[in-house]
Amino acid sequence: MRPGFQLVLPVGLNAPPLSADQGHTFTVRLCLKYELHTIPSSVQIEIQTLAATQGTTPPIVKIFALADAKPDLANTSAGQIRINVSYAAADLRDAKRDPVVNSDQAADQRMKSELLAVAARAYDEAIAKGLLSADGKPLFDRFSGNDVAGIVQEALTNIYNLNVFDPLIDWAKAKVRVGVLDTSPGSPWNISVTDLQLSQRIDIEVVRNPKEIEYQDDEAKKSLGGGK
Repeated sequence: MRPGFQLVLPVGLNAPPLSADQGHTFTVRLCLKYELHTIPSSVQIEIQTLAATQGTTPPIVKIFALADAKPDLANTSAGQIRINVSYAAADLRDAKRDPVVNSDQAADQRMKSELLAVAARAYDEAIAKGLLSADGKPLFDRFSGNDVAGIVQEALTNIYNLNVFDPLIDWAKAKVRVGVLDTSPGSPWNISVTDLQLSQRIDIEVVRNPKEIEYQDDEAKKSLGGGK
């Protein structure tokens, strides 16, 4: 229900019916009053690592523009969309496990690159799912946009939360929240992806799906039994 919703009744309905009203049918008009909500004029993107969220060490907080993540948007209004990035010293140590990253400056650049890539993908999904226009402007207010925000949230969760893909994966449990930041006038839409982690290594295991296993078992039975 929208805030400020008010049902205004005709004066005649504010008192019990009269005896003379019995057996008669009346048509009444009800007045509905509610507050109109304006569509936020802007959107911001928030990207955080798990280490920054846990707060065991002071987070490293940086502010970028979307053009830093998507250079093709330089000199456009969308390119000015704010990106808040937070990571921690633990993330820099993880980045330096890559032999290519051989300095503190390179580790910091790696974190910047990885987290801005997430911000760029979040922006692209918001446009693809219809939350933002092609030039990055919000298309809904906080109430009318709930369903679309949920679709964007689900899409990003499926990308960055690997536990959704496989419950046995006990890391990379990223959290995504999409909504208007708060109830204050002019509050922007906020796309938040937090609890991100750098992968330390990639193990690839090729497994057969159930149909392949069933087919191979059938072929083996035919071979042992002399089947045709």
